[in-house]
Amino acid sequence: MKLIPATLALALAVPVFAPLPALAGQGVAAMHASHTRGVPSAALPIGAITHALARQNYREIDSIRLQGPIYVVTAEDRRGRDVRLTVDAYSGHVIQVVTLPRHHHLTFARVERKLQRQGYTHVRLIQETRDEYRVAARGPRGAALRLVVDARSGQVIAVRPVGWRHAANDRFGWEPLNEYALRAALTQDRYSRVGAFTRQGEQSYVEAWDPRGRPVSLTLNVFTGEVVSIRPRS
Repeated sequence: MKLIPATLALALAVPVFAPLPALAGQGVAAMHASHTRGVPSAALPIGAITHALARQNYREIDSIRLQGPIYVVTAEDRRGRDVRLTVDAYSGHVIQVVTLPRHHHLTFARVERKLQRQGYTHVRLIQETRDEYRVAARGPRGAALRLVVDARSGQVIAVRPVGWRHAANDRFGWEPLNEYALRAALTQDRYSRVGAFTRQGEQSYVEAWDPRGRPVSLTLNVFTGEVVSIRPRS
């Protein structure tokens, strides 16, 4: 009997598999690509989503969070309503809009931006309650005004010119600001070392240091807390 060399026997014992075609490995990748064609590999960043929503007239974005392929966003629509948006994380398109009940108290910063969009300037907080903000501001025509603003909707519900004397049955009447409120108004405007106030009619006089650290004498409107004149002092 003729013997087969050991090396040849080992080669014959091992099954031989034909190599897979080159396209076999590419087919899986091609199939995956067919399901993801046109979709970016990563979600858009928050800044891009915010910009996309601004182009769609959404603003005042309070919260934005990524949940898989979508962003869930709380914002304000063009009519001033609070809404919850479902946004495609890859395109920035709004998929769903749900109007939210407004039970929460708006921040003053948000109220201020609402007033500025309506043409008010020099907006200053005078008093905050559970339901209202009382605000001093300049109207669209430059008139000094005091406003009552709904704290939940940001809507102006009363407007009074500065110095207006209210009727007894008008709950939106204004009294002159006390010294504490005047001092708070100056602190908001970055004045420091504020001295004692002297009241004369509708104006109050005080010495302080301005935001640049210079000593000044100030005249304030007692109904708005607005600085109406500044004089340097030595």
